[in-house]
Amino acid sequence: MDGLFKRVLAYLIDMILVSFVVSSIASSHLVNFQLDDYEKNYKEYAEVVTSYYEHRNNKIKSCDDLAKAIKDKKLTEEKYVSRYEKITEDKEELKDEFDSKCLVIVDDYNSAKMSDDEYREEIKYLSYNVEKKLTFTYLTNVITCILYFVFFQGFTGGQTLGKKIMRLKVVSYDDSEVSYKQLFIRTLFLYSTVYNFIVAISAHLVPLNFFYEVSNVLYFINYTLSIVLLFTVSTNYKRRGLHDIVAKTRVKMMDFKGNEIEEKYFFNTNSKKEVKNKSHKRK
Repeated sequence: MDGLFKRVLAYLIDMILVSFVVSSIASSHLVNFQLDDYEKNYKEYAEVVTSYYEHRNNKIKSCDDLAKAIKDKKLTEEKYVSRYEKITEDKEELKDEFDSKCLVIVDDYNSAKMSDDEYREEIKYLSYNVEKKLTFTYLTNVITCILYFVFFQGFTGGQTLGKKIMRLKVVSYDDSEVSYKQLFIRTLFLYSTVYNFIVAISAHLVPLNFFYEVSNVLYFINYTLSIVLLFTVSTNYKRRGLHDIVAKTRVKMMDFKGNEIEEKYFFNTNSKKEVKNKSHKRK
């Protein structure tokens, strides 16, 4: 199996494991002191988004449209549904009176539509509040990554569970045992560790007016870094990504007995340099 494919699989296994641990901790009301506020703020955020797109995509023109929208659950906003249900409870009400009250609900619904600019401003404010309540989750992710990818991987001699399954091992570039410092440097580049840490504190430090733009820039930088890491792992000799180059490490493939397997590389310009250097040394 190709070394790159093995590394991708090992990465996915490890991230699934980390995500499970983080989500389990973050979703516990006993541990996450922000969870109640997060759920409340996220509900407000979701209601505004739902309401905006309901108004945008489901224009109501008559009482029949209103009844159909409620029946088909295309309109779920409680303030309109409960008002409609209330006027339908009175069986003795005249049709003209019912239609008059119903059209008031229709008019209120259509006039309550947000403009695009109002929607964007409201979403900025609500997403800012949601992000502030995710501090615990972001920091839990950072701590979990450090514990797993630095301390656990260092304790096992350079193997996470994913790497163990894929028979991979992180070592220093000179083939000595990898240090905790090297693993920490690798972790800063991988797994969005720095991104999660900065986002966790930025919502408390960056003003609302700038937070939306700052978070977009941070996301773009993190996404670009992920592309660079994948590209360097794919093209560099011995599959050394940017994180390996900075940390002076490499990931080696092993057989069932623990012996290193030499891999064939598509891009091996560096290997030619190494062969040249070895030939000069022999002379």
